[in-house]
Amino acid sequence: MTIPEADEIIVTMSGMGVRRWGRGPRVMLVHGWEGRFSQFAVLVPMLLEAGFEVVSVDPPGHGLSNAQTSNPVEFAKGINAAVQTFGPFFAIVGHSMGATGTVLALDSGTSVQRVALVSMPASLEFTLRAICQKIGFGASATAAFLTKIDQIVGVPAADLDARRLAAHRGEAALIVHDRNDPQVPLSHAKEVAATWPGAKQIFSDRLGHTRILANAQICGAIIGFLKEQPDEKQQPAAVISTGFAKRDRDVASALELH
Repeated sequence: MTIPEADEIIVTMSGMGVRRWGRGPRVMLVHGWEGRFSQFAVLVPMLLEAGFEVVSVDPPGHGLSNAQTSNPVEFAKGINAAVQTFGPFFAIVGHSMGATGTVLALDSGTSVQRVALVSMPASLEFTLRAICQKIGFGASATAAFLTKIDQIVGVPAADLDARRLAAHRGEAALIVHDRNDPQVPLSHAKEVAATWPGAKQIFSDRLGHTRILANAQICGAIIGFLKEQPDEKQQPAAVISTGFAKRDRDVASALELH
């Protein structure tokens, strides 16, 4: 998808690939595993119009970044490195593993006022076991695989659980997920939202794991959340029309806001 030309494209001293647009309260965008910055093509111009500065980060092992390998802990380190390079951020919007990396970065000291977490796997152990199941590993091969990954990452996958970490967070959070996400069950979003104090939720229908980023109403809801005043009260449940392209209308229903 086309995206506005960045005002600045750099590789930082830490090896992070970064694109920057605009001026204003600074918002970081973090794409997911094997994702890319252009997945935010709908959100970036909307953020610019709303008066934000946008910084899109390529996590280690992706895009412009120098590293050749990555894992969720490296995602978090990349987010922390971007904060050290550009200064304080008002908010972070993370998708999938970028959302998980965001939670890990917050847990390790990064400070923002708001976070929007889209299509986030709450349990990294779940993600690894899903990979094993797809490959066809048996029980012993799965156990060996998990042990090897723990050794490489340096932190047990079971410890990298957003549901546990969410309980200690104080940032305003928006949890965005599709009910029919084929990669990450909706239960992950609900469990994180139930644990994160004051978290809000947006659920979509039939946008899947990635296409949810390209929906203008989802992006508009994220921007609305970012622009809320700190003392703004929780809005009651509401249903809004999705406005999908014609080919999607026969399978789409609505977004449910909680």
